[in-house]
Amino acid sequence: TMRQRIRSMSQQPQPQDDGGDDKETRGLIIQNRMNLELDDASRQRSAPWSQLPSIQLLLGFAILLVASGCSLFFLFLHGSSQGSTTMVEVPIVLSSNDTTTTAATATAVGLLRIVSFNVAGGVPSQSAPPSWQRQDQLEAIRSELLLVHQKSDGSSSSSIPLLPHVIALQECESPTWWKTLGLEDWYQSMGSAPSHAGYVTLLIRTDLTAHSVTVSTPGKRRPVPAVAAMVNVTVPAFNGSTETTTNAAETTKITTTTTLPVLIASMHLEPFQSGSARRQEQFERLSQVGPADASLLRIIIGDTNMRDSEDQTTEQQGWRDAWKEAGADASQRYSWNTQAHRQNVSSIGSEDKMVTVQNLYYGSDTRAYTNRYDRCYIGSGWQQQQQQQGEENDGNHPTAAVDVTLFRLIANQPLTNLNHFLSDHFGLWVDLDLSRAI
Repeated sequence: TMRQRIRSMSQQPQPQDDGGDDKETRGLIIQNRMNLELDDASRQRSAPWSQLPSIQLLLGFAILLVASGCSLFFLFLHGSSQGSTTMVEVPIVLSSNDTTTTAATATAVGLLRIVSFNVAGGVPSQSAPPSWQRQDQLEAIRSELLLVHQKSDGSSSSSIPLLPHVIALQECESPTWWKTLGLEDWYQSMGSAPSHAGYVTLLIRTDLTAHSVTVSTPGKRRPVPAVAAMVNVTVPAFNGSTETTTNAAETTKITTTTTLPVLIASMHLEPFQSGSARRQEQFERLSQVGPADASLLRIIIGDTNMRDSEDQTTEQQGWRDAWKEAGADASQRYSWNTQAHRQNVSSIGSEDKMVTVQNLYYGSDTRAYTNRYDRCYIGSGWQQQQQQQGEENDGNHPTAAVDVTLFRLIANQPLTNLNHFLSDHFGLWVDLDLSRAI
C-alpha cells in the first residue's frame, strides 16, 4: 500500500497578472474563484464542530470508527505557527501491492514518456456540481498526470499508474502547488517560473538523474516563462561483440545500455493573436538554453498559445511537431475544444458510447472555438547551425533519430456531466523512442 500527501492550503494567493491566453474570461474568473473557494475552506475550518470540546470530538471519532467496523483513515490537522496554513494528510491507495510501482516504472529502454497539462489554477469548472470539491479536483488532476486509467498503448481502463518520466505543468496556483497533488514520492521539481497566468513547473521522476538549467538571467529583457532541465535517459547501446547461441549458425549482439542527456523544457508562451511576435521571440530564446552543443537533443512542451499560421516559422527552424510526427490524428488535434462535438465517452456510465459533449469550463460564458495551443516540439542544437549555415539534416542529427510512438490528449473526457471537464485545456501525453538517438 502506498500513501500520498494531499495538502489543502488556506493561504490567500497573491494577486497575479492573469492576462488570459485568448481565453478572455480567464483572468478575473480564475482569480475570483480561487479566492471564493479559499474563503469557503476557511469558513469550513471555523465551522461549529471545530469549536466542540475535545472529549466530544474524540467521542465523535469513536462512534464513526465503531459504525464503520474498521479504521479507514485519520485526518491530522496541523496549523502553522501563524495559523495561516492547515495540512490535511489523507492516505491514498494507488496499488494493491508494492510491485505495482515497479511495473509502472518498468518502461522500455529508450522510451521517454512526457505529460503536459495546463491545470487552470487547479480551479474546478463552473459546470461542476456543488458536490465537486477542491479535493476531488486535485485527485482527478493527479490521476490524469500519472496516467492511472491509461494503458501503455494509449487505450483506457488500466488500474496501474504509468508514472511518466516528465510532467510539465502550466498555470499552477503557486511555485509549490504541485505538492498538493501528493507527487513528492515519485517526482522532483526542477523549479517554477511565473507566466502571464500562474506558474510554469517541471517535474522529473526521482529515479532519473536530472538538474535544472537556467532559462532567463536577470537583465532588461523580460524572463521567458519556462523551466528547463537536463535529464539522463537510459537508451540501448551495442558494444559490437557477438555471442553464439545454441544454434551455432545464429549469433546475436550483446545489448548494453548507456545514458543520453536530453534538455527538456515546460513553457507557457505569450497569449492572444497579437502576441505572435512575442511568442516567437520567447521560443527562439528558449531554443538557445543549455550548452551550445549541436548534438544535444531538446524537447520543448507546454501551452504555446500558437496558432496554425505560426507553424511554418517554427518548423523552418528545424523543429519537429510531435503531433504531426505521430500522424496528425484529427481526433488528437485540439487541446482547446469548447465547441459542442461528438466524442466517445468512457468516463460517464458503464459503457463507452458516442455522445455530444461541450467543455463549458466557464459556464454559459465559455466562448466556443478550437485551437491547438498545447504542443510538443523536438529539436537539437543543430537548429542554430541550420539557420546560420543552411545545413540540411542528413539523418545524422539526433532530431532525425527520435520516433514519436504515441501522441494522445488527456483530461479530454467529461467528468460528472457532459459539460464538466478538468480544465479549459486538454493535456498531452507523448511517448518518444530515443533508441536511435545515441
